[in-house]
Amino acid sequence: MFWHEPETKAKQRWRDWEIDVDLSFDTVLRFIELFQMNELEKADRLYHGFELFVDEETIQFFDEYLMSIDRIDFMIVFAKEKLGIDFMKEASDQTSELIEGDDTGSDDEPKPPSFDFIEDASRIYSSFLKDYQIDLYEKRGSLSWADFLSLLGDLSDETEFKRAMHYRNKPIPAPINEKHYSNKDEINHIRAMKERYAFKSERMRQLVLKAQEEASLRQLKNASAIFRGAYERKKKGVKSDGG
Repeated sequence: MFWHEPETKAKQRWRDWEIDVDLSFDTVLRFIELFQMNELEKADRLYHGFELFVDEETIQFFDEYLMSIDRIDFMIVFAKEKLGIDFMKEASDQTSELIEGDDTGSDDEPKPPSFDFIEDASRIYSSFLKDYQIDLYEKRGSLSWADFLSLLGDLSDETEFKRAMHYRNKPIPAPINEKHYSNKDEINHIRAMKERYAFKSERMRQLVLKAQEEASLRQLKNASAIFRGAYERKKKGVKSDGG
């Protein structure tokens, strides 16, 4: 059938076992919120996050017969295969990739994060109500993570969530001051919208700043490579003429 019941329960293959896991969207969001608690080490966040996805019987089995590191190993495999989050990957932010795809540009050019599940929670909630008449509070435990991401990515541009993403990504154009045209009003509008939708948390501000710094450094390296190439070609040309 084209339409299916939400798959909030699944099995995760790990070593020689098939382990039941909870894939409801609210469970995954609780894990993401836990993982953003920087006061805990990454290993501790994975260790405690394990308990969100499995039942008490599985927790007891791991505690009695396996080691603490096995919880972490399971979570790394599970998160990559079922949630699309690679904890072995060093990236400024992976959440945007979940609904935008892994489109980081040529040569893995860094992109600043355009949204945050936690900071944009109210925008996501109101946008689902506006476009789908879905109350996410009522869907806890019944809407799968995969279906949630699909709906999130298909929200219309008129929703607050998509507007926030749009203006966070939108560059400010260069000023144009011609005799019959000026884009001053456009620039002022974009600046006002970027200020309105700017991330408030220090964590997200630092992620944006890091991505911008990496992008600037890459541009400098590219410009330097182009300059060196032009210089070498010119130097070879001079030698040929002199020879």
